[in-house]
Amino acid sequence: MAGCNNTPATSVGPGDAVYVEGTQASTYIGGDKILWQWTENGETQVRTNVYTIFSLRMFADLNLDNAINSNDYAGVSSLTLHGWVMPVASNAFRKVQLKNDVNFTGNRTLTLSGNAAVRVWTTATPSTNDTPLLVAGQTATNGIDGADFAGYPERMIYVEAIGSGYATLSYNYVGTGEYASGLSCEASLSMNAVRFGLIPNYNRDEFIGVDDSAMAATNAVFHFWVNDDDDDDFESGCDLPDELCSGLDMHIYSADCDNGSVDNERDMVDFLGKSGFDYVLRHEDDALNAVITECLPLTTDEDLRPTAYLNSTNFVMQHKESDVEEITSEGYILSDEFLDTIVDDGGGIILLEGAAETDNPLILEIRETNSGKVVARSKMNLNLSMVEKMFRHVNIRNDEEGRTMESGEPDGYPDSLCSDKNLLFVHGFNINETEARGWQCEIYKKLFHAGNNARFWGVTWEGDVNWPNGLYYHNDAANAFVAASNLNVSVSSLNISNITIMGHSLGNMVVSSAIADHGMEVDRYFMLNAAVAAESYHPALFNTATNSNPMVSDEWGGYEPRTWSALWHELFIGSDNNRTNLTWKNRFGPVLDVAYNFYSSGDEIFEINPNNSSNTL
Repeated sequence: MAGCNNTPATSVGPGDAVYVEGTQASTYIGGDKILWQWTENGETQVRTNVYTIFSLRMFADLNLDNAINSNDYAGVSSLTLHGWVMPVASNAFRKVQLKNDVNFTGNRTLTLSGNAAVRVWTTATPSTNDTPLLVAGQTATNGIDGADFAGYPERMIYVEAIGSGYATLSYNYVGTGEYASGLSCEASLSMNAVRFGLIPNYNRDEFIGVDDSAMAATNAVFHFWVNDDDDDDFESGCDLPDELCSGLDMHIYSADCDNGSVDNERDMVDFLGKSGFDYVLRHEDDALNAVITECLPLTTDEDLRPTAYLNSTNFVMQHKESDVEEITSEGYILSDEFLDTIVDDGGGIILLEGAAETDNPLILEIRETNSGKVVARSKMNLNLSMVEKMFRHVNIRNDEEGRTMESGEPDGYPDSLCSDKNLLFVHGFNINETEARGWQCEIYKKLFHAGNNARFWGVTWEGDVNWPNGLYYHNDAANAFVAASNLNVSVSSLNISNITIMGHSLGNMVVSSAIADHGMEVDRYFMLNAAVAAESYHPALFNTATNSNPMVSDEWGGYEPRTWSALWHELFIGSDNNRTNLTWKNRFGPVLDVAYNFYSSGDEIFEINPNNSSNTL
């Protein structure tokens, strides 16, 4: 057998066919042979067939996973007449492996013919001033301008598709010299660059544009969460995973990914043509659900932007009853109506939600309708995880119940995707250790959608004395000062910088005390609906007016200011009684250097009183 030395003798009869298989390259010209031996007229006859086994081959990164391996080798036989179909993407350099099984003298040439939109490079990281090894119509022999592609036994080159079109890459060997002259072989690779692909909204802004396309071209991973909470409406539901929600009360909760809700957006564009083809979304783990929308990647219409599902009431009302399609391993075929939108309007938006943890990519396949054969494939690399795996956690509860301290890099969202900023969130009053996790998950999601790239830390403290009885506010307010010391110690131990801290409601008592009383160092402090007296930060904010004072309750009407609890300490001025110090005035003055105050006009607990018209006695 050719390519195998010392093959055992095999008997064949007259007229029998013998088939030769070359399993490896010959080590020299004429280095493999078949020896024939038979007896004729009593004499032994010997004949020899001499073979030289050699080849040139090309293997492309057919599945676009930035590697060439057995999957790509096996995929060669499944290529259709369209050849290797790849998405158009400038600065995306797809690997092509040149297998040179010819270790003989001769010339090796690479030729690129066809459309000028395809070009060949010797590196995946060319600099601005570099020129391609080949553009359409060019041939390179044994390398060009010092760029050697003819290495033995293999060499990697890179194909870039900057526009739509067909091209053919040919690899040719012609032997030279006394022994190799007359030997030749050739391999070719047909390529078809088309505009199709899956582009996530990587930077979570209002458009899916050039920056997102560039990241998709490099197969960047899009990190997101599994939609396993249970949102009911704008003000109710549970922000925890459904198994934790069910333990909070008697209600029956179910994960949103099981009942038709949607989460995030993707852009899908293609221009290969519809006739005779199916466009199929597929996921190996059945971990995604989809809602098809009329939104567009670039538009001035706020109801049609990629973020309309977050910002447009009209969009939400239109799609809140929309059918959710499961993206399975077998695939979901996109409708002709949706494909028409892509061709006519330059792109289409599909809302996706995570239904299970996975790191397998979302696949877009173009299949021949009649045969089901895959003509082209594009992928969007994904990492879907439970949302708590995307951010860090600090536990300063004295009982240490709830989520444990987790200060390491999150598995679901690596620090390489974050800025050098750190963002800490401190929840408010009457939130137990389980509810705190829900608050942190929801705040993280809202900040993520807003484009926040800081490293997020959820802080859990004990503000739930006798939970769920809200009549113990005074105990929790006192406990906030204990938590403040714990917060300062914990933040100091984290060894982090560029810190922004957010406090909600009574959580601001914790943060303000940590800064004013314990010297906790932060760069920015955002106060959200702070449940702390305004005069704690600046005495001038205290208003003793009894008429049209929005901070005075109607129940205080008719009472002189000196009778107010806020002024009780002044009754002891001039004495040595320590009760003169029992005031909120200027209690947290040092906080003003880093504080930004945000309040909601719809806060129902600490709302202003617009109707106050009390008159003094």
